[in-house]
Amino acid sequence: MPTTTGGRARIDARQKKTAEIIQQEVSREVEHLLRLLFCQPGKSAGLELEAVEMAIRSAMHQAGAAALSQRLQLILRVQRSGNDRALAAIAPGI
Repeated sequence: MPTTTGGRARIDARQKKTAEIIQQEVSREVEHLLRLLFCQPGKSAGLELEAVEMAIRSAMHQAGAAALSQRLQLILRVQRSGNDRALAAIAPGI
């Protein structure tokens, strides 16, 4: 099935929405991490670097998992649509 200009616009819109969702998830994780690290009066002085590192790693893993999940959902939607050109554009090698 050939890609039309309208079809390409739909794919671009999906990718933009996916990027926005990923950005929101990353922002949520960073805000959560900052609250944990800096918004507990009296506790910040005792922060250990290893604990901070583990918290950052955990937050980034959560954000990465959300990003990957959104990307895979987009690929599945395009794959189900049967538009092979669009699928090749967003997921080369599939």
